[in-house]
Amino acid sequence: MLADAVRRSLREKAGIRDVEPAQLHVFDAVDRDSRGWVLSVAHMAVVRANALGTLDALPVPDAVGLDFDHDAIVAFAVERVRADYADRADPSGLLDEPFTIRSLREVHEAVLGHRLQPDTFRRRVLPQLDEVGAVRRGGVGKPASLFARRPSTRSS
Repeated sequence: MLADAVRRSLREKAGIRDVEPAQLHVFDAVDRDSRGWVLSVAHMAVVRANALGTLDALPVPDAVGLDFDHDAIVAFAVERVRADYADRADPSGLLDEPFTIRSLREVHEAVLGHRLQPDTFRRRVLPQLDEVGAVRRGGVGKPASLFARRPSTRSS
């Protein structure tokens, strides 16, 4: 099974465990590899940086100059993740629950690569969240309400 091969490759070649990669796309352009026609079935997984252990992670903006058409594959994956985050609160489950709206916005800003207007972001994501009835204290100003993703918006 292809998914088993991907997990085995991640485990044996990169030391990455407990990740569920999803098939991203099949890249099959005849000219994508100078050695001949090569078919690639790309997979991706969005994981927290600390899940990579001692693996040297490369920030996505620095992942350029890769062999063959791999720059385009990385760009394709980035656009897929950004599209997922444009519609959903935290589809990859990067935040532990409960979390603050600010923490959620910071994750979205990191994924999207730009700052977001706090009030607009709050209005957009609130329908996807449930307030847990607790607050986080310790910052400046009033304590921040804590939230959890609604069950229908949790990562799959």
